[in-house]
Amino acid sequence: MHTLDGYNGIEREHSTLTFSGMNGGNYVYHGTCSKGEFFVIKNSSLNDFIIDKSMGTINVYEVFKWPLTIGEHHDFSFRDPLASVQMHVSVEGAEKITAPAGSYDSYRILTKGQWHNANSSASGPLKEVIWYAPEISHIIKSEHTDHTNKSSIYNWYKTEMLSYQPGEFRE
Repeated sequence: MHTLDGYNGIEREHSTLTFSGMNGGNYVYHGTCSKGEFFVIKNSSLNDFIIDKSMGTINVYEVFKWPLTIGEHHDFSFRDPLASVQMHVSVEGAEKITAPAGSYDSYRILTKGQWHNANSSASGPLKEVIWYAPEISHIIKSEHTDHTNKSSIYNWYKTEMLSYQPGEFRE
């Protein structure tokens, strides 16, 4: 995967994500990037989540509700140490999407909502478009924008899959 600055197309981050296995019914991925190694954990619905040990809570970024159906929509809230987010998710349609990893039939999923900084009065709208390819059970591409409460764009970035290689099945 790589993340590009939405304004100038310059790569902001380059990372490799490898499926490591299952742990407690969750998918565990090992990643490397310029900042070092990291882990990504997704629940059985392929949604990212954060465990907040200080509060004893699990916060799920619930983009996916199965089965994905065009026209389906739902709302969710998410909180991490930096911000709280209220989101509306809609499965807008199906389209063929091309990224460096190839072309895939995908679902176009729109997430829109509001973010609120946990440590200040900063807040604003955010939007992310996600293209999910069921053939490989992964997000192929996404584009994220969020704004300050003064309506200026605060972040704009695009993420795309550079390559995909299926792993070996092990029992």
